[in-house]
Amino acid sequence: MFPLFRQPSALRESLSYQLGFSLFLGLVVTLVVHSQMPDSPVSAYREWADAAICGLTAILVFSGQLSILPYLFGSWFSPDRWTIGRDLLFSSWVFFVVGVVNSLMLVYLGWMQFQWSGFFWQQFLQLAWGLPPISLMVVWRNQKYAALNMAWSKQIEEKIEERGSLALGPGPELLRLQAAQRPLGLPAPQKREGPKLLVYHQGAAKSIFLEDILALYSQKGELEIYWAEAGQLAYIKVQMRLKDTQEALAQQTILHRVHRFYWANLARVTATESNARHILLSLPQLPQAIPVSKTYRKAVQDYFEMD
Repeated sequence: MFPLFRQPSALRESLSYQLGFSLFLGLVVTLVVHSQMPDSPVSAYREWADAAICGLTAILVFSGQLSILPYLFGSWFSPDRWTIGRDLLFSSWVFFVVGVVNSLMLVYLGWMQFQWSGFFWQQFLQLAWGLPPISLMVVWRNQKYAALNMAWSKQIEEKIEERGSLALGPGPELLRLQAAQRPLGLPAPQKREGPKLLVYHQGAAKSIFLEDILALYSQKGELEIYWAEAGQLAYIKVQMRLKDTQEALAQQTILHRVHRFYWANLARVTATESNARHILLSLPQLPQAIPVSKTYRKAVQDYFEMD
């Protein structure tokens, strides 16, 4: 069981605030609190109003945990180190805190009397009751996302083999990349040669020269893009690993032209059972590199300064 908890978690979006999930949590807490209220002469409106207050409090507690804890413990909550075990601990902690706050809210609203012994015993029972379903939910969702990621990776590999390039969907970084097709002082696309990255955006197929992508890489050191597939937004981190990168950047050189053979055969998708969303494009050896003109370099600089 412990090796399973050490596996990278596919639920990296659990580190992001999700409005839909928080609203669902608030609704569940509202219904549970209302069902646990003792019989009283107060009106049904008062009962539902107090239960709704507990639900809203649960939403605030949940969003506060997602906002504060990653900020205070950034290294522990790093997405690159997020494992199934950490996902389970975090989910259990949120469940425990929401339960404690709800109990205090019921005391504050007059539905319960506060007793130290009974309070802690109630929280212990609540946590013991909640851990098994939380564990099953985390593991099941991880397995589900892992299988989905494997299917996505297989599709990507097939596209690379068939077209010699990678077809991606719309995303924030892709919108930036599309602007780089010809704003950098380069010749018009139809007059240039070289491998391209195919982009499907709003039903139209567009292409970006690999040379432009490497130019962007030389400015940022890392390229992040998003790939949309089957209604899901999958995070894909693309790193261009160049031989002697620091020396090449110091000499202000980039890859000028790569034969399509290199693009088709050196682009590899890293697909594991635990996390197959990450794609690594490895170009360990550069067939050719040329100095970048001052005009080209200045255009790339201006492009990023506009953001």
